[in-house]
Amino acid sequence: MRADSAAILERQEAGRWSEYVIPAAMISMVVLAYLPNLYFRFAFADDYAYLAIHGYRAVNPYFLADGRPLAGFMAVFLTSIFDRTADAAILRALGLAELTSAMLIIYAAGVKCGLQPIWAGVLSVAFATTPAIQNWVIWGVAAWQLPALLLSLASYFAWAHLTDQAGKISGRAAFTFFALNFLGMLIYQPFATAVWALIALDVVCNRMDRARWEKLGYALTLYGSMLVLYFIAFKFYLINFIPEEGSRG
Repeated sequence: MRADSAAILERQEAGRWSEYVIPAAMISMVVLAYLPNLYFRFAFADDYAYLAIHGYRAVNPYFLADGRPLAGFMAVFLTSIFDRTADAAILRALGLAELTSAMLIIYAAGVKCGLQPIWAGVLSVAFATTPAIQNWVIWGVAAWQLPALLLSLASYFAWAHLTDQAGKISGRAAFTFFALNFLGMLIYQPFATAVWALIALDVVCNRMDRARWEKLGYALTLYGSMLVLYFIAFKFYLINFIPEEGSRG
């Protein structure tokens, strides 16, 4: 009995260590892979075109005509601090920090879905090393677009607590899910859909759990309502702030 208890405790201790070692290892690998981008001084032509032209252009201030006012405010803020080509490395460092944060969220979500920590880590690294993400990490303007990804991914945890054990919907979780995705939409719309990948993973991994399907239905309703509100806000921006000749630029 003592030997069995000791073995169980040893496995539990190993499991606790894996919860820390795996995220640290995967983030270290990704950071080391992208680290050269922070050393070399280069910038793409549109890094500063986005910062200066879109941020200050009279016909489309703060990306209003693109429906991205929060991205516009962040762009103007960043260009007021980092206004040289050499500073593009700092923007890429911010983007890399945001990417590692996204990896941690994906890892935690994967474990919550029921994946073993090692597979949740593989999922995070696979995400961070896809060709599309590689492009975003070396692009300076990603520094104020990646927050949309973080907000959307973080809304998964609100979705996970959308209902209690009795099946009653949580108003706080519903509001959080709605608000995080709405804010993400105001930054960068494509990244504001990222939560659905995590929700799909959770539902597939736990497809026999009826509560998951109920939360999926609630989430679809909330997300649809959010899109309607976003569309109304977007039209409000166009009508009240953007000259007609600038609504397409």
